[in-house]
Amino acid sequence: MTNAVEHLAREIATLDAAIAQAAKTLSSLSRTLQELQTAPGIGPLTAVTLAVLLPELGRISGGKIAALVGVAPFDRDSGTLRGQRHIAGGRAGVRRALFLATLSAATHTKGVIADFYQSLVGRGKPPKVALAACMRKLIVRLNAMIAKGANWEAKPA
Repeated sequence: MTNAVEHLAREIATLDAAIAQAAKTLSSLSRTLQELQTAPGIGPLTAVTLAVLLPELGRISGGKIAALVGVAPFDRDSGTLRGQRHIAGGRAGVRRALFLATLSAATHTKGVIADFYQSLVGRGKPPKVALAACMRKLIVRLNAMIAKGANWEAKPA
């Protein structure tokens, strides 16, 4: 059992090194990865996931990027009936990575995302709903950040 775990750990380390080497050879990807990692909750793996699986990042509007990831609220309205808004669709791999990054940024750091999360929970929103709203806020800010070629700022400009 431990041999299998050790083998998998070596394989993961090899793959991480290969990904890092490939990122260094492409200057635009390398710059994007560095910019993404300045945001709270975004580590090397999440940055690579966002940059590779979401090449539209920084090239389309915030609303479109949120819908592409699957964190934009869609309505369930019909005639005069007004249903609840739910997130749906999008790229599942990106959404999973973004969820974990947002969870870290909202609960283990200080800053815009954590403050937004606390205000939503304080207003009675369920924690998972608050996290979904924070995911949208994070991806929209990351999109604007990459479009400008800037690093994360503690307060929005």
